[in-house]
Amino acid sequence: STLLFTAPTAPGAYDLRLFASDDGGKELSSSTFLVVAHAVASVGGAGKAFQLKASTDAGVLTGTYPRTNLRMRMTVTFTGPGAIFDNIGILAAPVGSFVVSVSDNGICNLHVYDPERQTPYKVANGWHVLKSATALTKGVAGEVVIDILPTAMTIRVNNGAVAHMALPTPLSGKTVYVGNFPGDDDWDSKYNIHAGMIGTVIVSQFGALDGALPAPAVNATFAGEWTTDFNDMTLSIEGNRVTGTYAHKGGEISGTLSADGRTIMGTWTQTPSRKAPYDMGRFIFTLADDGQSFTGKWGYADAAPTDRWEGKRQAGGVAPTPTPVPPPAPPALFTGSWETDFGMVTLKVEGNRIIGSYPHDQGRIEGMVSADGRTATGHWSEAPDYQPPDNAGRFVWKLSADGKTFTGKWSYGDKEPAATWNGTKK
Repeated sequence: STLLFTAPTAPGAYDLRLFASDDGGKELSSSTFLVVAHAVASVGGAGKAFQLKASTDAGVLTGTYPRTNLRMRMTVTFTGPGAIFDNIGILAAPVGSFVVSVSDNGICNLHVYDPERQTPYKVANGWHVLKSATALTKGVAGEVVIDILPTAMTIRVNNGAVAHMALPTPLSGKTVYVGNFPGDDDWDSKYNIHAGMIGTVIVSQFGALDGALPAPAVNATFAGEWTTDFNDMTLSIEGNRVTGTYAHKGGEISGTLSADGRTIMGTWTQTPSRKAPYDMGRFIFTLADDGQSFTGKWGYADAAPTDRWEGKRQAGGVAPTPTPVPPPAPPALFTGSWETDFGMVTLKVEGNRIIGSYPHDQGRIEGMVSADGRTATGHWSEAPDYQPPDNAGRFVWKLSADGKTFTGKWSYGDKEPAATWNGTKK
């Protein structure tokens, strides 16, 4: 039989007990149920509204959505920081789990979990975190748009600058909750790092991408003079090659420009030695939409860049100039499995970026491919610490004319690659 009743409005666990009307009021049956606090109402038939009054409040958004080519569009009014969307509890985190959160300063964050993938945005616990370039204002409604593309993810707040990074992995496809993940509040607060935000979330889209974010009105170039966290810097661009100098300790940089002209990845060196571990390292810069500033990270030796290195264009420096339409991505000629001098190497090309792995000491590959797709340069790293001088270094590979083999060189640390590393496609 079925019993219909009105559930309590206060969240918590409740016991429903049935007693006999005779036989001394003997208990016949009981059942325990949980009330999760959330209020949901239709919004013009296009989405849902969620009122989150406490960091433990939660509501189910959806269990069906594309893992890539996904757009999340929402209006957020927050009075307390925390998770906007959450699809992972404390106990388990499958690859592709994600959280969208807002910090107390209004910056919105997109967290994607993949402990094996290496990106400049990865933190120690395996999450890759993209932060918005502009912020929400506490207590004021603002629009947040997030796109999950096949190889990248972007976030834009209030139609401001677009923050972007490589997508570590497709999303998990698990159920998405608004606010706190149900049950996480049963744990000590130090474990519940993604407690829910307080405020209102109106979701207008959470589904297939119906068009990319509009392109910035002005394209811009890294070339010119900048004031940075490490004093004045001058950058020059030739093709996809970037070189530059900066005043701090006679600094020099050398890097590769992405196909869209918005990202530089490369190496910095400084006096006195210009060598690892203390006078050489890696960096990544990302240009703002208006070309007047860049955000960036740096690290020592071959460690992933994690420390701030940002800059603003100097008055009188090279102004933003129109750039040609970005060339098509290089052909993914290196994608596949290769039998090499260090065992089987599995590679994947995404745009002009190449990543891979190989069994020898749990090796990893990360680098760039040339415009014609026939040359790959970058860094290898291996267990146990994935750090130079003994467990990381550089490589360069060049494909044969038929694309079935490559010849290559490798080295430790930042030395010029000289030892053989050849491969044959399987």
